Amino acid sequence: MASKGKITLKSSDGEVFEVDEAVALQILAKVIEYYKKHVEAINSDDKPSEEDLKAWDVDFMKVDQDTLFDLIMWFGYWG
Repeated sequence: MASKGKITLKSSDGEVFEVDEAVALQILAKVIEYYKKHVEAINSDDKPSEEDLKAWDVDFMKVDQDTLFDLIMWFGYWG
């Protein structure tokens, strides 16, 4: 069970992480934004070019260092 203000995340291989709720929600929102963009790009009748999607990815990753670290960790474990 997570402490107050913390949530517990469990990876597909069973590893458990306790993280600050605010951080987890911020990162989860960014992850959803990323996957939503890429799913829409795949399913859209008006598909963006590969260069446009890569440019979006570069802009997406323009975040503070702590957020970037959290995103890298997220995609490393759950991506």
